[in-house]
Amino acid sequence: MHKILKKKSLNMGISGNPIRGELLRRAKTLTSKSYGLSEGKRTLLIFGGSQGSRPINMHILENLEKYTGRPELQLLWQTGTNDYQKIIKEVGERENVKILPFLSNMAGAYFSADLAVCRAGALTIAELAAVGLPSILIPLPHAAEKHQDYNAKLMADAGAALVINQEELSSGKLEKVLFELLFDDWKLKEMSKAGKAVAHEDSALKIINSLFKMIELAKA
Repeated sequence: MHKILKKKSLNMGISGNPIRGELLRRAKTLTSKSYGLSEGKRTLLIFGGSQGSRPINMHILENLEKYTGRPELQLLWQTGTNDYQKIIKEVGERENVKILPFLSNMAGAYFSADLAVCRAGALTIAELAAVGLPSILIPLPHAAEKHQDYNAKLMADAGAALVINQEELSSGKLEKVLFELLFDDWKLKEMSKAGKAVAHEDSALKIINSLFKMIELAKA
C-alpha cells in the first residue's frame, strides 16, 4: 500500500479537527439558560480543558473580587475536579458566579459566553473558531513541542484571540486586557468574525473523503 501511495501522491491539504455538530449550528436551546445564567449580563467563560487549569483557577480565586465586583458581569467557571471542592468552598454562593467541575454541555457554554479565558489545545482552538467566540488564550507552558503556543499564535495572528503567557498572570495584565475587551462590542464582533474565517467546518468530511481516496489509490 505504501509503495502505491508513493506513485500516486495524495494531497490531503489541511483538514482541521472534527468537532461536534451542535457547535456548527446555533440551536435556539443553546443559550445562557443552559447554565442558569442571566441573559442581561456579559458572560466570561473560564476553563482549562476537561481537567481544568490550576494556574488559571488560582489566579481567578486570588483576584475574585476584581472579576465579581461588577454587577454587569457573570462568570461561568469550569474548575476541573481536582480544584472544585477548594474553590466552591472559598467562593461560596454568589449570584454572578457559576462554578462547575466539568462542563458537559460545551455548546451551551460557548453560546452563552461573550469571551473565553482558556488554554490553547487543538480541540479548544477548533471549537472557539467554529463558534466565533473571542478568547484570551493562556498556552500551557510545557505542552509538547510548544504546540499550544503555535495554536495561540495562529488565532492571535488571525485577529480572533489575544495571548497572555502563564507567567504574566501575576502582573495584572489579564485583568486589564480582559476588561478592556469584554465591553468593547466592536472588537468582540471583529474577533468573532476572524475566528469563523479560520474555522474548518467540514473537517470530518475532508478526512472521510481523504480516506476513501487512499482506499481507491491502494486498489489501483
